[in-house]
Amino acid sequence: MAQRSWLSRTLGVVRTCFFYVGIGSLSLVAFPLCTGTRLLFGHRWAKRLHEIILGYGSLMWMGSIGLWSGRLVETPAVELLRQEGWRRSFVVAPNHASFIDHCLVSYLPIPKKYLTKQSYFSLPVFGWSQWIVGDIGVDVASRESRALSLQACDAMLKSSSAPSSVVIYPEGTRSPDAPALRPFRDGAFRLALSSGSPVLPCVLVNTYRAMPHGMRAGYAEMLIITGQPLRVESEEDIPRVRELVRDWMAFILELYENAPDGDIEAVTAQIERCAGVPLPPYHAAVGTPAETGDLPMHLVDLEVFGAWRQALVTEAVSKVLEEVEPEPALVEAESEPASAEAEPESAMAEAEASVGATLSKTVVETGIETVAE
Repeated sequence: MAQRSWLSRTLGVVRTCFFYVGIGSLSLVAFPLCTGTRLLFGHRWAKRLHEIILGYGSLMWMGSIGLWSGRLVETPAVELLRQEGWRRSFVVAPNHASFIDHCLVSYLPIPKKYLTKQSYFSLPVFGWSQWIVGDIGVDVASRESRALSLQACDAMLKSSSAPSSVVIYPEGTRSPDAPALRPFRDGAFRLALSSGSPVLPCVLVNTYRAMPHGMRAGYAEMLIITGQPLRVESEEDIPRVRELVRDWMAFILELYENAPDGDIEAVTAQIERCAGVPLPPYHAAVGTPAETGDLPMHLVDLEVFGAWRQALVTEAVSKVLEEVEPEPALVEAESEPASAEAEPESAMAEAEASVGATLSKTVVETGIETVAE
């Protein structure tokens, strides 16, 4: 046992060293290329190149030895981001569980800047490249620095010539207990209110396994899941949207943590089939009054969230009904279609009763909780 523990720690150190060799090499490549791109084509293209080299590159580097993999889950919001992302700015709000969260956020197909610690800019080459592409630094211990950084974010979002989205982690810092979420702060949502840009909630899955809080590289299959953009139009909207986004993130993370046999692809397919997110359609969140009508659809009622959860439960019911052999009474009902049609509710009640125990097991395993209508 002691030998295995020693071997595990040694392999962990080797994997971590391999990561830092890769990130250092990629930084040496990124810095001159991004500097030239910034001078010739502007900050948006420079930042996109920076994300490709350091974001995609880091994941490919670690994937070359079978450690990491990452992908963007194709929810309805993704295609809309591809269409609107270069014309419209968003306040991107992901959970923060790892040092490499930036790498996975780079998969979003929109130009964006990151609100990051000011101290990172002093890191040779790596930090310099962040500064040259326009990331926004903040000294979290200084109230003045926080105010100035939010002003810079606001100006970036409102730019008419080259709007760029801004990535702000609502938790403020990495969660030491990931995948559990820290309490959300108001900064991202206040920025959405002041700039008029919608909040784009995102869930980063399994990044804490790839690079935990202790900064030691591990094995991980990572995903980024995008929610639909939401507007914050008044001070009263801030706590409501903030807590709704946090509840949604916690629910998605819970689904993956409780995936049966660790099968995250099954959970991903389930999320994609259920439209991915319990948030309103894109046009209702950021469209024109002509598209949205007079309804206040910029806010999400918790009933919408409950209905989406209920859709997952209904799917679990259907799956169990297909797998469980029908009772004799149900077989007779199938042989007499007229009487089955006459009492559909009774037949469904019998079916649900026959699989009650199995359904409870399925719901628990998938992390789905039934929501009262």
